[in-house]
Amino acid sequence: MLNTAPEHPFPIGHNDAYESLKWAVTNCASLNASPSLGLIVGGNSAGGNLAASVALRARDDPFFSEQPVTGQLLQVPQTVQPNASIPEKYKSVSQSWTENAHAPLLSRRDLDTVIDCLKADPNDPRLSVLLATSHAGLPPAVLQIASADPLRDEGLAYEKALKDAGVKTKLEFAFDGKVAKLKYFVVTSYPGFPHGGHYVMPRAALSQRFYQDFEHGLEWLLQRIE
Repeated sequence: MLNTAPEHPFPIGHNDAYESLKWAVTNCASLNASPSLGLIVGGNSAGGNLAASVALRARDDPFFSEQPVTGQLLQVPQTVQPNASIPEKYKSVSQSWTENAHAPLLSRRDLDTVIDCLKADPNDPRLSVLLATSHAGLPPAVLQIASADPLRDEGLAYEKALKDAGVKTKLEFAFDGKVAKLKYFVVTSYPGFPHGGHYVMPRAALSQRFYQDFEHGLEWLLQRIE
């Protein structure tokens, strides 16, 4: 069970997520699962932050030396706290906090409320994964980003951090109608789509695409296993 804030402030929930992954690996036989066929972490929104945090922590834990995490599937994740000390090269993350401050489903005010509940050091890399000392050696990753989301640019900044660290992934993605190819990373953006829009508008065309891209991204990550 994942204990959540504000009753259980950071890092309790993050520790719960990490211990849950270790439990799943230890008990894979009883779960009829085989981590050697793929051990992928993923999540949506705060869950995306948890997944990215778990991947970073597992990279450095001898427990996962024989069975490493093989992929990350991060949907509209938060990757840095707005009140953190953000390096100059990532200063662009603040643009979407301003542009989408009054976005539906997740506004900047909503975001600040969630942050207050965590009672965390905003510079802790377990929470602000963008600020990790190194992103090298992380598993391939798929990122889904909503363009009308306050978290949009920090997701793109995390892509840059992984790309700069040489994370080995490659696929095409669509961004506002244009197709581009990234050498290292998979990013899919949904123009005009708010944070969590696929939950409240499940039959909308972009929501259907969001779900399809999730399935294709998962399949692609499974194909990246060496």
